[in-house]
Amino acid sequence: MTDHGDIEPLLAGASVERSPVSRRTFWRVVLLSYTMLFCSQLYASSFNTVLFETLEGLLCRDMYDDVGDPLADPRCKGEAVQSELSLLTSIEASFEMIPPMLCGIVYGLVADVYGRRPILMLSTFGAVLYGALDIAVCWFHDYISIKFFWAVPAVYFFTGGALVSASINYTIVTDIVPKSQRSAVFLAISSAFLIGAFLSAYLAAALLPLGHYPAMCALILIQIVGLFAACLMPETIAIGEKPHDAVEDATPFSKKLSARVAELRAQSVSSLRDMFWGSNTKLTLLLLSTLFTGVGKQLVGSVMKQYAVKRYELSWARAGIILSYANLLRLALCFMPGSRASVYCLEPTVRSLVVSMGRDAGTGSIVSAMEVLTAVSIAIAGPIIAATFRLGMKLGGDWIGLPMYIGGGIMVPGALILWLMRFDEEIAEELAEESDGLL
Repeated sequence: MTDHGDIEPLLAGASVERSPVSRRTFWRVVLLSYTMLFCSQLYASSFNTVLFETLEGLLCRDMYDDVGDPLADPRCKGEAVQSELSLLTSIEASFEMIPPMLCGIVYGLVADVYGRRPILMLSTFGAVLYGALDIAVCWFHDYISIKFFWAVPAVYFFTGGALVSASINYTIVTDIVPKSQRSAVFLAISSAFLIGAFLSAYLAAALLPLGHYPAMCALILIQIVGLFAACLMPETIAIGEKPHDAVEDATPFSKKLSARVAELRAQSVSSLRDMFWGSNTKLTLLLLSTLFTGVGKQLVGSVMKQYAVKRYELSWARAGIILSYANLLRLALCFMPGSRASVYCLEPTVRSLVVSMGRDAGTGSIVSAMEVLTAVSIAIAGPIIAATFRLGMKLGGDWIGLPMYIGGGIMVPGALILWLMRFDEEIAEELAEESDGLL
C-alpha cells in the first residue's frame, strides 16, 4: 500500500487534519453502521425469497391457465417457468447495477464534498422505494407486463440504492477507525451480512403464511428501521477532519454551485485516473481481483437457492432455511482463533488494503470504486446466469448447477492476483498489524 499518512482531501487545497474521535462517537458510528447493514441484508434476503415465490406463481399462471396453488403444481417447478424466472431476475439484477456503475463514484465524490449522511439517507430511502415498486409491479400484474421489473432499477439513478448505502457505510467507518483496527472492524460489521442472511430465511418462512403481499409490506418496515438509523448517523467528515480555510465568501449561491460542479467533474476524472491508470499498478490489480471474485461469487450465490428449489422441488422458504446454515458456519469461522485463514476474512482485508492504497483518490471515491466494480461484476454475471441456467436446465441432472461451476472458474484469476502480489516491507508490516487485529 502507498497510503501511510492521512488520506488526502478530495478537494485540492483543503488542508485537513485528523482529530481524535471519542469512544462514545466511535461506538455510535460502529453500532449504527452495523444496524444499517444488518437491516439491509435481513430485508433484502427475506424480501427476495418472498418476491421470487410470488414471481414464480405469477409466471406459472401466465403459462398455464388452470393453475390452482402454484406451490403444489409441479409445472411451476418445470423448465419453462424456472428458465423464465431466472431470465427475469438475473436481467433485473444486471439493470439494477447500471446506476451504481454510472453514478457510484460520483455519489462517493459528493459524499467527500458535502458529507456522508445526506447520501447515506438518500441511498437507504432508495432501497425502500425499490421494494415498494417491486410490490406495485406484482400487484398490478394483470394490467402491466411482468417485465416492468426491468424498469424499477431506474430509481437508483436518483437515490443511489443499497450498494451506494453500503459503500457510504464503509466510508463512514473508515473516517473514524485507525488503520491498525480497520480490518478487524470491517470484519466485525461485515458479520451483520451473515447474521442477516441467516435470520432472513426464518423470517420469510414465518411471514409467508400471512400471504405474499402482506409479507413483503412487513419486510419493508425492516429497511425503514435502517433508514431511521441513517438519520441518527453523525457526520464523520466534521468529526474526523478540521478544514483550516473553510471560510465562506459572499459569492452568490448559483456561482458557488457552478464552481462546485466543475471542481467535482475535474476531481472525478483525476480520481479515476489515479485508481485505474495511475502509477500504482498494485492498486489497479487489487481492484481487478475484486471484479473477478465478484463475478464468480455472484454466479455461485445468486443461483444457489433456485438450484435447490428446482433440483429438490423445495419451496423457496424451505430452500432458504437449508442454505442459511452455510451462513451460520461462515459466521463461526469468522471468530475462531484461525479466522484470518477463513475465506470470509478476505473481503474485509482486501477492502482495508484498497482504502489504504488509494490515498490520492479520497476515501469516499476509493470505497465507491470498489462498489462500482461490485456492480460491474453483478451486471456481467446477470446474462451469464440466465444463459447458463437455461442450458443447465436443458441438460438436466447436476448440470442445473452450471452457473456455479463457471463461477468457481472465474474466481481463479482473482485468487491468483492476490496470491502472486508482493508488497514492500512497510506494507507487509501494516498487513501483519491488521491481521493481528483479526485474531
